[in-house]
Amino acid sequence: MGPQIAESVAKFFAGPANRRVLKRLAAAGVVTVEREAPGGRGPLAGKAFVLTGTLQAFSRDAAADLIRRLGGRVTDAVSKKTDYLVVGAQPGSKLDQARRLGVTLLDEPQFLTMVKPALD
Repeated sequence: MGPQIAESVAKFFAGPANRRVLKRLAAAGVVTVEREAPGGRGPLAGKAFVLTGTLQAFSRDAAADLIRRLGGRVTDAVSKKTDYLVVGAQPGSKLDQARRLGVTLLDEPQFLTMVKPALD
């Protein structure tokens, strides 16, 4: 975030009308704070994941949420910084890119084995 965006955000939250709206939203049950990952203590801490293809046990959003809850990071594109590509049915070009870069590939059963201890 650059200085102009930071200033704009600060001005927004400093405005009394905006703070009233946020209070009303909170009173209505809207959660305005993102759940934090377990601060580097989860079993996937420090690991970057990319998802491709269709998963059977999870939607991709649910798999991404699980990875984050276990301390991992989910990105949309495969890069040298990607630790794992979780490969579902009918994967796209991300699979080719991961192979080129030497990224570790996990099929769905391997991914489930990796996260299962945290689900128990």
